[in-house]
Amino acid sequence: MYLIKCWIEHPVNKLDKTFDYMHNETIITGVRVIVDFNNRKLIGFVDSCEKIDNLIKLEEDLGYKLKPIEKILDKESLITKELFKLGKWMAKDTLSPTIACYQTMLPNKIKPSSNKEKLVYIKMVKINDNKEKLTIKQQAAFDYVKENGPISLTDLNKAFPNMSRALIKKNVIDVYEVLKSGSLKLNEVEKEEFLDLTTYQKEAMDKIVNSDKQTILLHGITGSGKTEIYLHLAKKIIEEGKQVLFLVPEISLTPLMVKRVRSRFLDDVAIYHSNLSSQEKYEQYRTVLKNKVKVVVGTRSAIFMPFSNLGLIILDEEHDLSYKQENTPIYH
Repeated sequence: MYLIKCWIEHPVNKLDKTFDYMHNETIITGVRVIVDFNNRKLIGFVDSCEKIDNLIKLEEDLGYKLKPIEKILDKESLITKELFKLGKWMAKDTLSPTIACYQTMLPNKIKPSSNKEKLVYIKMVKINDNKEKLTIKQQAAFDYVKENGPISLTDLNKAFPNMSRALIKKNVIDVYEVLKSGSLKLNEVEKEEFLDLTTYQKEAMDKIVNSDKQTILLHGITGSGKTEIYLHLAKKIIEEGKQVLFLVPEISLTPLMVKRVRSRFLDDVAIYHSNLSSQEKYEQYRTVLKNKVKVVVGTRSAIFMPFSNLGLIILDEEHDLSYKQENTPIYH
């Protein structure tokens, strides 16, 4: 048996502590679970999991009986270890409920809250290795899946009405679900080569690279070539196997920065800002969580993207007040 400590979804100070539950198997931290809290089914966020040898003695020491975890909602942690630690630090530093910090970090579709939007899945079909005798129409539908698959179950039903049920019953096709794409459309960009830095740009870059300071201010008037220095720094960091975050203060500035960055790094770029749909935000977040890109361009909320090896943060127009989050938890 395992002792599971969870944060409850309500972001109020009175509930800003973990609550104890039990489960017969280990549960990884950073996943959502359904728990019984005061006779209501709420979303919990797993903080820790500890093996217990004597449940009866533990309950005697606690003075109450532990309730079981009702359901585990995620197969893998939603956040990295660094973000998990950051959430607790934010709560302490900003005097905010801990769960509020985790809810701020995560996209709407996977935040630990009952009010979240649900992920949308599509049923897909593909052929398998089973051999069965088929009618002429069933064979035609089977061949269609074989030639075009995997395809959605909806597309199969449109092409061959009423045939999918027969193929499933004869176990010659498999049905499975995939996450519906948010279809984030980006304009195509042409690959641009890196420009040679001027003497002043190279001097500035050398100072940044050789500095032992973690925070450096790069000052220059508009059009002085700061962005080209950013891009060269990003290239160097990526070549070292690390990731880069470009932050811009406002959404209106994002397309220009995205175009500049994608022209150098093409599809190795994720985008994150409030104008994306919930599905698109989730997909971009998951792209970073799965380590599929090296660069992220976004507004202030992109600071919570689940990087595995972040090597550089570029804060464009760092003086802009848009970088300050005024709602709880307050951060900048």
